[in-house]
Amino acid sequence: SQNCVVNDNTERVRELIEELTDKQKKVIKKVLYEEMNFTQISKEMKISVKNVSKHYNNALNYIEKNFFK
Repeated sequence: SQNCVVNDNTERVRELIEELTDKQKKVIKKVLYEEMNFTQISKEMKISVKNVSKHYNNALNYIEKNFFK
């Protein structure tokens, strides 16, 4: 599944998270570490749920693409 790499939550994932844009980093940390949903994050960051989703998916794609490099 799409999340298996991320849920593994290894050192490598933490390194890759630090390479993300500020917004991507914020969103993925809130999902992974604070277990917030997109609606909660959108309220907190004052951006639309659609944008939260976009930042999250871009972050996941980046992590998956670069994980084994």
